[in-house]
Amino acid sequence: MTSSMRRVLVLTAVLTAVFTLSAWAVGELDGDHLARDMALIALNTLPLLAVGRNPLAVVLVFSVAYPLWIMSGREGHLLQSLPALTAMYLLGAWNRPLWLRAIGLITVGWMVTASVIGWWDADPLEVGYVAVMFVVVWALGVVVAARRSYAEQLEAKTVALEEARRELADRAVADERARIARELHDIIAHAMSVITIRAGVGAHLIADRPAEAAEALGVIERIGREALSETGRDRRPGPGRSS
Repeated sequence: MTSSMRRVLVLTAVLTAVFTLSAWAVGELDGDHLARDMALIALNTLPLLAVGRNPLAVVLVFSVAYPLWIMSGREGHLLQSLPALTAMYLLGAWNRPLWLRAIGLITVGWMVTASVIGWWDADPLEVGYVAVMFVVVWALGVVVAARRSYAEQLEAKTVALEEARRELADRAVADERARIARELHDIIAHAMSVITIRAGVGAHLIADRPAEAAEALGVIERIGREALSETGRDRRPGPGRSS
């Protein structure tokens, strides 16, 4: 069982106990109709088990269940509104479009209208007070959902900026490597070009004019060393170093 399901189960159990005890404390449990009373209590509490999936459906069920409880001869108690208040808050905080969440406010209008026109025996002022509480907790849920959505957007933007930074850094590294590769290519190409020409001259002159051939070989050695030095790979033997 996940932690969220466990929390919903505990919450439902606690509010069911509160509802039952409040009814018992004011003498609203009828011993002759205990099964009916417990069924009505279950109808006013157990739908909370589905609040994590669809709080709107739970609110709509409660909008019918509680009037049935009142119409069965009960005066009601503020504590008995806790399941519906909880569902209203979770409806406001639901991760769905605002217009869909606002459908739950129909229950508020229904409660006030039913008490005013006398469809169920309840004090309109008391019902109006409960209705205001319903709207307040729903609005609080909406605010919490908006803040959560804003935080998620900021987190997504932060991740996107970090990815863009890494991409720019990788591109800068790739560009630098490409620049170095081009410079190395130019150095090597120039050196090889000179070496090839001088080697050809030396090969042509080595038999008849060895001095000029030796000069060509000296140029080849110098160009080779310069190329190795420029590429950072000059490994010719030096003083105190063996070949």
